[in-house]
Amino acid sequence: RVNGDANYFQSHSSRASDRDLPWVTASGVDGITDLHISLQLKPPATMAKGIAIVDVNDDAEESEQGSVGLASSDLELCEDGSDQLVGMRFNNILLDKSSAIRSAYIQFTCDEASSEDTTLILTAEDSGNAEPFEDTKHDISSRNVVSKEVGWKPKPWPAKGKALEIHRTPDLSALIREVIQHRRWKPGNSLAILVSGSGKRVAVSSAGGANKAPRLVIDADEVELENDRDSSAEDTCDVTLYFAASPDDSTTRVFDVYLQGQRVLQGIKLAPGDHGVSKRLHGVSADQRMHFKFVATEGHACLSGIEIRRNK
Repeated sequence: RVNGDANYFQSHSSRASDRDLPWVTASGVDGITDLHISLQLKPPATMAKGIAIVDVNDDAEESEQGSVGLASSDLELCEDGSDQLVGMRFNNILLDKSSAIRSAYIQFTCDEASSEDTTLILTAEDSGNAEPFEDTKHDISSRNVVSKEVGWKPKPWPAKGKALEIHRTPDLSALIREVIQHRRWKPGNSLAILVSGSGKRVAVSSAGGANKAPRLVIDADEVELENDRDSSAEDTCDVTLYFAASPDDSTTRVFDVYLQGQRVLQGIKLAPGDHGVSKRLHGVSADQRMHFKFVATEGHACLSGIEIRRNK
């Protein structure tokens, strides 16, 4: 939350190409005096709510010729000119070898309407900890798979953007049970589901938006990971602040920065034509909230970006 009388500026990053991190320093807030940041993290996703694919290396398509693509905004299940193989990797699976799995399915979001007859076969990689996909030839098809398969004849997907029951796979419990019996399996590891078949249904991929990416929903008793971190140790953060004015600005600015009432930076100076300044604060106490105050001695204070890294 920024003081209400501040002004924002935004330029194309090409106009700040001579600066470090032009995509950050091409925009910012001018006239900033107060910045409040809440550090309350969202609760981690549970398996029952669904584990979404968030990394482009965690879903992939392999053509008949073996070429693997990672950056598509959708997943063709499975026809894309010719039948292809689709891989999806889900992380932080909180199951151990004795876990009772009541149900499991993948929830897709429709990216294109389709109604042609489609027959899909789902299986899982036979690995104790599936690796991310790579854009090397046959990366998906070269992976060993478990003995079980699940067939799926999805109904027509008529409406783009929908994530309904018709966009869910059948129960995948049998596949997951076999994966977690692998000798190298440990709670918190990753598993991969592979899809082959004929026909076409088109789902949003991770590159198409994390909130619409495939989600693996598992109804099971989750196990807790062992935490060897000293819970009595105080959490700290490293904080990096990026200061830059608008590329059109012709004024000189000098200001100090305070954090939680203590001055942490003095005499930050930005002259016309400067490429911007970045400053890092080490070992900042990770309280629930941070309050930065900017006090100008010449012109106005400005801020382009802030990065907070929690130390573990």
